[in-house]
Amino acid sequence: MRYDRIQRNTAGRLLFALTTGALIVSLVLGGATWRMSEYDRVAIYVCIPLLAIGAWQIKLRALDRSAKFLLGIAVSAVILPILQLIALPPRIWQNLPGRELVWRGFDAAEMKTIWMPLSLDPAATHAVTFASVPAIAILISVIQMSLRDRRRLVLTVAAFAVISAAVSILQARFSAEQILSLHRDKHIAVGFFANPNHLASLSYVAITFVLAIAFSWPGDSRFARLRAWLCAISLCIILLFSIRAAGSLAGTALAGFAIFLMLIKEVIVKNIENKNAIKKIAFCVITIILCAFIAFVFDAIYREGDILGDYRFIIYRFSWQAFLDHFPLGAGFGTFASVYQWYEPVSALGSDYANRAHNDWLELAIEGGAPALFLALAALIWLARAARECNTATRRSGSTQDTSLRFAAIAAIVLLLLHSLVEYPLRTIALQAVLALLAALLTDPPVDSEAKYNTVSG
Repeated sequence: MRYDRIQRNTAGRLLFALTTGALIVSLVLGGATWRMSEYDRVAIYVCIPLLAIGAWQIKLRALDRSAKFLLGIAVSAVILPILQLIALPPRIWQNLPGRELVWRGFDAAEMKTIWMPLSLDPAATHAVTFASVPAIAILISVIQMSLRDRRRLVLTVAAFAVISAAVSILQARFSAEQILSLHRDKHIAVGFFANPNHLASLSYVAITFVLAIAFSWPGDSRFARLRAWLCAISLCIILLFSIRAAGSLAGTALAGFAIFLMLIKEVIVKNIENKNAIKKIAFCVITIILCAFIAFVFDAIYREGDILGDYRFIIYRFSWQAFLDHFPLGAGFGTFASVYQWYEPVSALGSDYANRAHNDWLELAIEGGAPALFLALAALIWLARAARECNTATRRSGSTQDTSLRFAAIAAIVLLLLHSLVEYPLRTIALQAVLALLAALLTDPPVDSEAKYNTVSG
């Protein structure tokens, strides 16, 4: 009996250590935005052992219905691009939507017809499938962990976001050289990412975590709560400065929205007017910060001038036609850049290369077609149910901090989905790993997780 318990505790320590390491490596190296960099490959290879161990240890019977549904969505999301790589006979392939131009090219070149996959760029689709390893590995591992171990992973992400924010501020200050920048980019303040908008994404996710921890800080000591709030406000200011240094307009707006959501949750759910003076003061300070950021957003919009003249809207117009031509099966994951070139007229060509649609929902529809949209709808339904059951988590876990972190996870996922309307944050391995952690936070730990992994935390 004792030997079995020691064996379970060892397995728990190993899974937690591997998950923490995989998460950190994904955050540090997985910030590239285009194709597959050498850093992405390192992050993927590091996560393969975690995926194997997590899949080996998982007990589906111990998972609740929400966790099983989430796993089903995740596995289906991996299977879908694999199906796009299956070769089809010429008679079927030439009749698929959006393949006429390619087929005419074969005829014009008098090339022999061969079996071809649904994807118009199989190498890119293969890369997308391979890049999903870190997120799947982290998701499978975290849903097996205890609540305390999940909190430690949240603190890991928040700490890394603050470090990345500090690095970006230094990059903005010493603009001649990109400090600790793994992905060379024309932008200056990027932290460990290649795109400043993705740095902003990690920062507003961390803001929701920091505020959730501060609002639910345990204990009755006023001095302890005061220290917690001073620390939380300081960290939020650093994160907000990094978003400002990155120059991300959408990130700035979403950071303000993140603060607003956490304040609304505290006011409505916890009725903050009956709380102690420290929380009231913190509430006022955060409200002032929020108002200042709202003012900055309107000022930035005013300085930008014609927002509708943005290059994104040009991409949207031609991308919509690509979606219609390739619906319902899609062009294949990772094929947007090559497909978009067929639709972009010479008059629209400029110095910017459209490697992404700058609307991940639209790009998802182009590449994955109706099956991808169906999976996205299933994920939204799952998220809505998780949000509805958020308040009941307190009764199940007995911890208001875990409930607060669940709400922060919901808010962060919503912010990432909103950001995906104008950007592509979830196309990076780093933010895919964060999304996997956020989703896992919304599931109850397995029945035996507290006994199985608790020694990791205690």
